[in-house]
Amino acid sequence: MVETLNNRLSEQEFELKNIGLVIIDEAHYNSFRKLFGYFSEQVILGVTATPLSSNIKLPLKDNYNELIVGESISSLVSQQFLSKATTYSYDVNLRSLKIGINGDYTVSSSERLYGNYLMQEKLLYAYEEKAKGTKTLIFNNGINTSLFVYDLFRSAGYQVAHLDNTASKKERTLILEWFKKTPNAILTSVSILTTGFDEPTVESIILNRATKSLTLYYQMIGRGSRILKNKNSFDVIDLGNNFHRFGPWGSTNLDWQRIFKYPNYYLDGVLTIGDFYARAAGDGTHIIFI
Repeated sequence: MVETLNNRLSEQEFELKNIGLVIIDEAHYNSFRKLFGYFSEQVILGVTATPLSSNIKLPLKDNYNELIVGESISSLVSQQFLSKATTYSYDVNLRSLKIGINGDYTVSSSERLYGNYLMQEKLLYAYEEKAKGTKTLIFNNGINTSLFVYDLFRSAGYQVAHLDNTASKKERTLILEWFKKTPNAILTSVSILTTGFDEPTVESIILNRATKSLTLYYQMIGRGSRILKNKNSFDVIDLGNNFHRFGPWGSTNLDWQRIFKYPNYYLDGVLTIGDFYARAAGDGTHIIFI
């Protein structure tokens, strides 16, 4: 772990003289920055599916000299390494949301919006209309919201579990095993399954939150993209106007080099609805607005 390695390096308990290459996985996170000072003589290679920092005030270009772009999502889909996403976007009034110091919507304002009765009803309606009978992973921005979602689906008679970052390792293991083995299971979650979680049986992703983070948007939807023998597509239900903000998941029109070099320019830009329709049509992506 980052903190463990940092402590050992600071206490000089770790030998560096035979190390020539340092690989940073999930490089868009900023916890690794505290380690860079120890590796001034080594080559540092950061690896991420989304080369845009999770914090707008800490751009990746400050620590990495060059971006090497690999295969695009659309290419991996066409080669059948990833499943294709079909997105259903339900319009949500987000005017009550506040933006925090990290540039994303605050948990407190999200909890107020997504915890209210009307949004809960919209979530259940969207699930029953587009995802009922599928294994579904729901992303929320707040533990209270996720617990409300758990109660909502449980009361409606569905098999559902809740998971957040306060769960013990044993609890997390048991819940994820249940989710894997249970057909049509629903897992409502907070801040824990966006990276490092690989469950190919997921058939539907519900974004029960709004985000201004392109990285988070891609990471959440990507949890449904794992391919199986009998699965080459999955559904995304967007309840945060995220599609209007970022366009289709895997869009070929994203210029990652430009985003890497000028992240603030990208983040400050506002695309019109017409731009999104054009991008969607150009990518052959399935999008339905509701």
